[in-house]
Amino acid sequence: MWLREARSAIALSQIPGTPRRPGIFVLLFWSAVAVALLTWTFDLFGEGRRFGVVPVSAATVVLIAAWLALPWDPRTGGRRKLLALAFFIVATFAFCQTTNVIWSWPLYSIAVADGVFLFGFGRGAVLAIVTLPLAFVGGYVYLSQEARFPGSLFLAGTMVPVAAFVVGICKAVVDAQQSRRQARALLVELQHANAELRRQSGKVKELAISEERARIVREVHDSVGHHLTAINLQLQNAERFGQKNPERAREKVREARESTLSALAEVRRSVRALKPPALEERSGVAALAALARSFDGAGPEVSFELEGEEGTLSEETGLVLYRATQEGLTNAARHSRARRVRVKLAFEPEEVRLAVVDDGEGALEGAMRGGFGLAALRERVEALGGKMAAGNRPEGGFALRIALPRDPSTDQEAG
Repeated sequence: MWLREARSAIALSQIPGTPRRPGIFVLLFWSAVAVALLTWTFDLFGEGRRFGVVPVSAATVVLIAAWLALPWDPRTGGRRKLLALAFFIVATFAFCQTTNVIWSWPLYSIAVADGVFLFGFGRGAVLAIVTLPLAFVGGYVYLSQEARFPGSLFLAGTMVPVAAFVVGICKAVVDAQQSRRQARALLVELQHANAELRRQSGKVKELAISEERARIVREVHDSVGHHLTAINLQLQNAERFGQKNPERAREKVREARESTLSALAEVRRSVRALKPPALEERSGVAALAALARSFDGAGPEVSFELEGEEGTLSEETGLVLYRATQEGLTNAARHSRARRVRVKLAFEPEEVRLAVVDDGEGALEGAMRGGFGLAALRERVEALGGKMAAGNRPEGGFALRIALPRDPSTDQEAG
């Protein structure tokens, strides 16, 4: 019975919103019942059995029923609280009289504890005071005439520290339960806040992307569109003046050429502004190392090596190094059937060198000449005053090597 009740209390405590029957009082109840019944069964004090099996069994059953009926939730209706608590106190008094008052009187402390849980500390303290005359009357009725008065005073006096101890335990349990409820409520609020932050973050990201697209559209319309319109008019004028005024026609062609260079510069400026997301979060060596790690495990084994002391790179140089690493790793993963790819970045006094080398099958000569990615990369490198070499290695595999000047001013002048 004790084990079943304990399991039931644990099961109830695991249901959200269900008040837990405190384990210490479960232990106290069944211990007091067991000791009182053992004392009565074996007549351990030699005082004889005042009642037979039937009254003791009836009192035990009634006490257990009263124990199971005790509510521990303050939200219980007021009438049920009073009736259940009064029923338990009466059942405790009957059990004390039929078995052994000394070993069963701790059951009064359970009534005090339940009253504190149900009615709060103020009314619980009043209930504790009320149990003092009950303990005295119980002892006075049960004990023999010569020990009746002092024994009853002893029982009533012992209830004072016991009741204070029980009230303290109840306060600790209630505080712990309240802390758990507050922690759970806070956790739920944090989860809701986290979900809301994620939703807002997604909206902000979408808004930022939309704003960036709108900005690019405006840039293209305002700058490149203007230059193209001017070029069209200048070429029309050149065509109109071609036969009548060759000098004026050549002047219009020169103006169209200047507008073309301005448009090209605007396009390059806009393209440089579109950096990869990885370069927004990292820069320099960290971005290249993260890119190499992202390719590792998807095909060939990729390693990244840094040589020399890392220095400051201009934004344009960092972007070209990133695109070169991306192109080399992509080609190695798609075409070379390589087992290993080595990415090496070396910082030298005047320049920075990048090499992406694999041990694959190499590339066909026609594929190298016609590859758009390598051609575009070469233009990027040469625009910054750098050099690029790409081709099959004598020992097998493919190598992509570039060298760029370290001085940011050199990068800008080359651009």
